Amino acid sequence: MWHLDPAMPAYHEVDPGERAISATVDPDKKWNVFMLYVFGYKLERNRSLCPETCRILERVPNLIQAFFSILEPGKSVPLHEGPYMGYLRYHLGLSIPRENPPKLIVNSHEYVWKPGEAVLFDDSWPHQVINHSNEIRAVLIVDVLRRLPLLPAVVNKLVTRCVFRPLYGKAVARRADGVLRNDETKPAGGADKPSARASNPPNTFLH
Repeated sequence: MWHLDPAMPAYHEVDPGERAISATVDPDKKWNVFMLYVFGYKLERNRSLCPETCRILERVPNLIQAFFSILEPGKSVPLHEGPYMGYLRYHLGLSIPRENPPKLIVNSHEYVWKPGEAVLFDDSWPHQVINHSNEIRAVLIVDVLRRLPLLPAVVNKLVTRCVFRPLYGKAVARRADGVLRNDETKPAGGADKPSARASNPPNTFLH
């Protein structure tokens, strides 16, 4: 079972650009994140608490971002679109409410998370989370570069390395490290054990 630590930051605290989706709907409830890897920046303090998870992430090709995403009971996420089409987003279900589990809706397709089951989708499509559960929902999020023909793939890598890394990744990594600088805790229940399944291929692809 996962328990939220009060020191774990809300999404908009490490990425102010996400305030509209993190802090407006159900503002009394939090969407927490525990960052591990952001466009080449490794959150060493966090990673030291999840060594097995990070060992597996090192084997993921074209990795650009990885973090734990934890929704407090009843916390929904409004309809939104990711900022860039150059990557795909992978969710691995870790702690999913048994009763009335939350659902992910991507481009009008509904998906209900299950523990140990993965889903891969295009984050640039309209998507939202409907959550009326009474328990925490925790997933591991892994973003990877989209597979493209040679020339577009080269351009995609240049954009992520030369634009997103210095303009986005550095700032998010700095904020995430600063929020937890004086905290030595981790998601209770041990983040490593469930996320050891992160190397499995996704069970579902939303399209």
